[in-house]
Amino acid sequence: MDDDVHFVRSKAAVALGMLKVADEAEHLSEVLVDKSPSVRASAIFALGELGQDGCRFAHEVAKMVGDTIVGVRVAAVRALGRLGVGHYAGIVATTLNDPLVRCDALEALGVLGAYGAAFAEDVAECLQDDDTRVRVAAVKSLKNMGQQASDFAHLLLEDAVDDNHDGMEAAKSALLSINALDAIEVEE
Repeated sequence: MDDDVHFVRSKAAVALGMLKVADEAEHLSEVLVDKSPSVRASAIFALGELGQDGCRFAHEVAKMVGDTIVGVRVAAVRALGRLGVGHYAGIVATTLNDPLVRCDALEALGVLGAYGAAFAEDVAECLQDDDTRVRVAAVKSLKNMGQQASDFAHLLLEDAVDDNHDGMEAAKSALLSINALDAIEVEE
């Protein structure tokens, strides 16, 4: 991690994460200030891969959501989702306004349990996005929120009759997941 070549530092960080080398978590957190964006993003990725062992650095990862480089912001949002530290859901939700991070933020909110579900209304607003990928990510996020997303079943139904097959299937699956399909008549 002390190599002069940023590519080597970046790959070393990724390897530590993939191998889940928890003993190096402290060292990975120190690399979050590296001048190279790829090294910062790789260190964030690695901390996210450490799961519970990386949780003690969630605060440092959360700070990286504000980085000027989109790849670093994406890595931070994804890592916060993987770390599962719910009280950072609010920080993740702030990135829903960033079109370059929105899909990753939706995915992260969907896995942050009740903390992520607190932002179900914000997630549901993304069902109206012009980008199909964002709409599908919003549907999947609401699906993961389960019953807490049931207030938005009518919006999911609109997606279920959309022309896009992936969006339609994801919406139907989400409606089943939140136990709302019974209450709504879906035309095939």
